[in-house]
Amino acid sequence: MKPTLKFLMKLGFAGSISLTCQNTVLLVSSVEETLVPKIEFLKCSGLSESEVNCMVVRSPALLTYSVEKNLKPKVEYFLNEMNGKVSELKRFPPYFKFGLEGSIKPRHKVLVENGVKPPLHLILKGDDGGFYETLINTRLRKLDGR
Repeated sequence: MKPTLKFLMKLGFAGSISLTCQNTVLLVSSVEETLVPKIEFLKCSGLSESEVNCMVVRSPALLTYSVEKNLKPKVEYFLNEMNGKVSELKRFPPYFKFGLEGSIKPRHKVLVENGVKPPLHLILKGDDGGFYETLINTRLRKLDGR
């Protein structure tokens, strides 16, 4: 556990930003086999090392997701289908906790159908009720010409 703790501290988990009971599972992760590949994937997606570190500290769960089953498909969908920018992912790392098939794709489809493109954090705002409330408000503002 000591090498993993040192690695996590290097990422920024120290002092007031420390590990909590919710993310202590990271301590039993292999640095080379589990943590580094996720960090490297995010860096290869166009994020700097400091941006990745900041994202991981804000959303430690990023280090628990599979590159092949979660991170890669979601990054590809966001960049290619949603025409998003990597900077948006940097600002909203909780994007990765949402299901691609259950939340991201259906909401994106509704937005495309309605000609609306709100910021990523509003697309994935809470439950479906919050999403549709945001969509309706956006549509009403658009109709008002605001």
